[in-house]
Amino acid sequence: MACSDTLCRKLLDAKDTVVQPHVLYADADGATRLRIMTRPNVFVFN
Repeated sequence: MACSDTLCRKLLDAKDTVVQPHVLYADADGATRLRIMTRPNVFVFN
């Protein structure tokens, strides 16, 4: 069984991305929402 981080990464189809905490919540209208926070896995030097 895949972990939730792997499922979120495949859902976004994002390579070289680290999935940080994700939250499943219901808003005031009663809609269920999924918030996924990500960051790049590589460092960019200027």
